[in-house]
Amino acid sequence: MNISLLQIPWDSGHYRKRMGQGPIHLVRQGLIRHLETKGNNVEHTECKLPESFVTEAGAAKELNRRLSDLIHKTCKNDRFPIILAGNCNMAIGVVTGLNLTRPGVVWFDAHADFNTPDTSSSGFFDGMGLSILTGNSWKAWRKTLPGFTPIDEQNVILMGARDLDAEERNLLNSSRVTSIPVSGIRNNPKATLSRPLQFLSQHCDELYIHIDLDVFDPSELRANEFYVENGMLLSEVKEILKEICAHFKIAAISFTSYDPTYDKDHNGYQTVKSILDAVLPRIH
Repeated sequence: MNISLLQIPWDSGHYRKRMGQGPIHLVRQGLIRHLETKGNNVEHTECKLPESFVTEAGAAKELNRRLSDLIHKTCKNDRFPIILAGNCNMAIGVVTGLNLTRPGVVWFDAHADFNTPDTSSSGFFDGMGLSILTGNSWKAWRKTLPGFTPIDEQNVILMGARDLDAEERNLLNSSRVTSIPVSGIRNNPKATLSRPLQFLSQHCDELYIHIDLDVFDPSELRANEFYVENGMLLSEVKEILKEICAHFKIAAISFTSYDPTYDKDHNGYQTVKSILDAVLPRIH
């Protein structure tokens, strides 16, 4: 497979800080070499910003714009995009660059990222990534990204979210996003996934897979400072992805929000490598 590995080592407008370290760490651990040993041709690009003062939202806007351009070129050259990003809001640039006619999103995350400026007590921009992607917040900000079209809520499946603000939970519950808790996946995954995946198959041509690494239970991976107990297991995520790949064309996959400072055993690299080994041979 021809792959473009796109690296965005930024977190909240800071370069190579906190979760911005994750993309660098995964490459240094040998991810490119590993992909090449599997017979893939890998191009590696890092997304950078000029050295100047930027706000969190301003940096996110420019990074998403640049990432969108990179994704567009990647697809034009018939290469499969794998994105390593510090923040989840980079999904906006990915989806914009893919420019799909009927896109769907499967979003793995311990958090819903469904806050708005009016519901977020912290004001953490990255806690609004899925809200922005579905057109529910930051309207003026969204309009500055050429070609961005919000994803229809009904075409989004949120997997494993378990740490939500009260108002954020209300927003999610009143939305058309399908939220599948860890318990539903663990008790009867095929039955739980059957109807949502069938719906996506009728409304979406291609899927974007988004994996915030804090979706995992910290007993397997402590991905960042926002880790939450009672998360998904690697075996569960891999089985779900195999099922998805069997029925859908995958347009891109992202791994986000990994801070190696919290991962003393380097499980993040092993996790990403294991997922790609399971998924890439099934992508068609």
